[in-house]
Amino acid sequence: MPSSETFMLFDKVMLLTEGYCVYHGSIPAVGDYFYSHFKAQLKAFTNPCDFLINLSHDPTRYNKSLT
Repeated sequence: MPSSETFMLFDKVMLLTEGYCVYHGSIPAVGDYFYSHFKAQLKAFTNPCDFLINLSHDPTRYNKSLT
């Protein structure tokens, strides 16, 4: 898993969960997308990679509607 500094150098990211594409888009839009659609909030000082990995492994950790 890359550091948050390295992750922010990526242009786009694709998040797959159980074979389904959950997100495909730009890095700066990750937090807004998950908050606006699912109320899953990327908190300050959190590595976005950790947020996405945790979200893909256990979506109910953030919001029960993600399952």
